[in-house]
Amino acid sequence: MNICPERSEDEVPLEGKYSWGANGLIREYFPKQKKFQEITDKEVVDVQNRLNNRPRKILDYKTPAEVFFDTITKSLIMTPSKQGV
Repeated sequence: MNICPERSEDEVPLEGKYSWGANGLIREYFPKQKKFQEITDKEVVDVQNRLNNRPRKILDYKTPAEVFFDTITKSLIMTPSKQGV
């Protein structure tokens, strides 16, 4: 259970709740006892890929990668092209 002493759970911004959840997921792969010097770049990239492609309840069961690419795609469609200017 995550507790923020300054605020009730209802007052914690969405980003805070999300980062607490993400930290918990990261701890599944890298427990607190693990030293950062022992973690290879390959391990970090592997965990990053797993977590970015893992559906999240907070994202309506979409993956962070899906949400990111949907957002990028929508912004590209809404942004007029500057080619030929």
